[in-house]
Amino acid sequence: TWWRILVDCILMTGVLVGVRVRPWSQKKDGQKQGHVSVSMNGEGTVTVREDPGAKHTSVRSFKFDYTYDSTVGKIATVQEDSSTSPQDDASEDSGLDDTVMEHIQIFGDVGQGLVSDVLDGYNGSFISYGQTGSGKTFTMNGKPSANIHGLMQLAVLDLFARMPANTEVKVSFIEIYNDQVMDLLGPRKDGKDSSKGRPSVKLTVREHPIFGPFAEGKREVKAVNKEKVLELIELGQNNRHSSKTPLSPISSRGHTIFTLIITQTNGTASSLRFIDLSGTGQGDGTIASRKDKALQKKVTDPVLIAEGASINKSLATLGTVVHALSKAGKSKSKDPAGKHHIPYRESKLTWLLKASLGGNSRTVVLATISPSDRHFEETLDTLRWAERASKIQNKAIKHIKRGKKQISKEEILAAEAAAREQAEKEAEEARLEALRLEAEKLEAENLAREQELERQRLEKELEELRLRNEQEQRERELREQEMLRQIEEEKQRLEEAQRLEEEERRKAEEAERLRLEAERIAEEQERLRLEAERIAEEKERLRLEEELRQAEEEERLRQEAEAAAEKLRLEEQKLREEEEERKRLEEEMRIAEEKRLQEEERQRQLEEEARLKAEEEAKARRAEKARKRLEAMQAKEKARQEEEERQRIEAERQRLERIEQIRKEEAKRLEEERKAQRKAGEFLDSEAVVKQDFTFDLTKKLRKTKPEDLPAWCRPDNTSSDA
Repeated sequence: TWWRILVDCILMTGVLVGVRVRPWSQKKDGQKQGHVSVSMNGEGTVTVREDPGAKHTSVRSFKFDYTYDSTVGKIATVQEDSSTSPQDDASEDSGLDDTVMEHIQIFGDVGQGLVSDVLDGYNGSFISYGQTGSGKTFTMNGKPSANIHGLMQLAVLDLFARMPANTEVKVSFIEIYNDQVMDLLGPRKDGKDSSKGRPSVKLTVREHPIFGPFAEGKREVKAVNKEKVLELIELGQNNRHSSKTPLSPISSRGHTIFTLIITQTNGTASSLRFIDLSGTGQGDGTIASRKDKALQKKVTDPVLIAEGASINKSLATLGTVVHALSKAGKSKSKDPAGKHHIPYRESKLTWLLKASLGGNSRTVVLATISPSDRHFEETLDTLRWAERASKIQNKAIKHIKRGKKQISKEEILAAEAAAREQAEKEAEEARLEALRLEAEKLEAENLAREQELERQRLEKELEELRLRNEQEQRERELREQEMLRQIEEEKQRLEEAQRLEEEERRKAEEAERLRLEAERIAEEQERLRLEAERIAEEKERLRLEEELRQAEEEERLRQEAEAAAEKLRLEEQKLREEEEERKRLEEEMRIAEEKRLQEEERQRQLEEEARLKAEEEAKARRAEKARKRLEAMQAKEKARQEEEERQRIEAERQRLERIEQIRKEEAKRLEEERKAQRKAGEFLDSEAVVKQDFTFDLTKKLRKTKPEDLPAWCRPDNTSSDA
């Protein structure tokens, strides 16, 4: 027999997300477990700082529907060898009333509306998620031994107080342990009742074409009153798997799903589920903060290691599902047919949560985090997960039961065919998703190879550029050294001639520099004296203003204290908030004073840098003057050398002209003698006579001339044919 369901109303709704910070933990010696890294502004914003004591630190802010800060006035004592669940001891140290009131506030914000929706015919789900030891199970189940109700007990009490008479309530309680589904209310293998030991019967997950995934064979117990439901909750909590770990003495080792099935006389049928997820941060052998290595403790128990691996696998799949659902919610306009593949079936946990995440349910998520900076990474991961969950869109359907009747064979075959078609569709989507992921993987590998080749090419180019720069630098240094050597040699030649003049000039410049330096020092001392007087006056003014403000504040506080004596406990809470605001203002004034002093120090440094820069410019001007004088002297020396060379060349030219004139005169004389000899008939071989006489006379004349006064072609050491 199946229930026939009619759709009365379809409601598109987002997941409601709240964040709760557990109380502080400290050891028995009073040592606090780290520094505060989480802050809330009371308007849904959660801010996380990686290192609260550093000036520059990583800061992230998140916006949620509700935030609950349990750290105010609460400090939990923990054992030396393990970290207990902080809320367990915080409720004893800080008083039961605060914890009970806080649970009532959380239920009033997110639980009462969920119960109302369930009574109206919509399915409801409440999911707790967070790091191990952050208070998930305490928030959901409370502490019955201390008479502290969790959200499950408060929802049961509210449900039975508001539901109509003759409403039928059924209860089921299952656990996913090592990816196996256990019935916490079912019988054991030996057939005995589950109250006498933990059940060990493993259930199979099936998917109904209408109702979705379910645990086949789970026990549904009919509860006639709220006491029976509370008894079943306690029985299931006692039967669930738990162990002592480095982060908690009673750590849940599996995920639990507690379900209330409500059937009303008006035909409305709905369910309310409480999903208590096992804690994150249970790694493969190491369970502790990833930030503080000193806190890490090695787990050697193979059972704990196997459990942690199974928990991490299911939570990783849950993270993938939530991420895919959040992306599907943002891109719905681009994909109206909803063809995004959601990998629900990769784990039994996500398969059973298909209706709660992205399905037919009104869902509330409560993320629990630690306030300590030692758990910064785990806290940041939890808040990111919760932020993605807030983007999920569910489609809640209002159900009305039409009655019981036997389904016909044709309807059964049609339902089975629809189920097969859905399974084939999901298998095809999974295959296409696997092919897409493989293609993306290959593309990523190709891109990585191209990037590696590009990186190697760039490194080679950078190396060549570096070698060229080094070579150019060496050549530039050699040229500079050569120029410096030449300048030094020139300076040494000029120093001897200018020593007396330079000595006098240096003495005059040194005297002038000392005078200017003395004036500058005097001005600096006067400025420092005035600055010190100004600072002293400023400090005195601030001290007087502080005393006046403190006097006014004390007078105001005295008046408020007299008035507060007649007010209620809520008025006292308001006074505490005003005191915190005063402290914040004082802290802001202190920070402003520090900034002003830093600005003054920076101004003084700028003035000192300006003075040094002026001195460097004066030195540069003096060096420029010296360089110009040196260039002028070099120009004069060069002009003198050019004039001497010109004069020497002119004297040489004149000597050559005199020699040419003597040669012409001797040739004329010989010509006259030849003419006379012809006339006398005594002509000899003219060529031999000319050569002999000319050579004899020229040699006789040249012997009277100094060798250095002769031209190069007729010097004695010249062996050329011209000579």
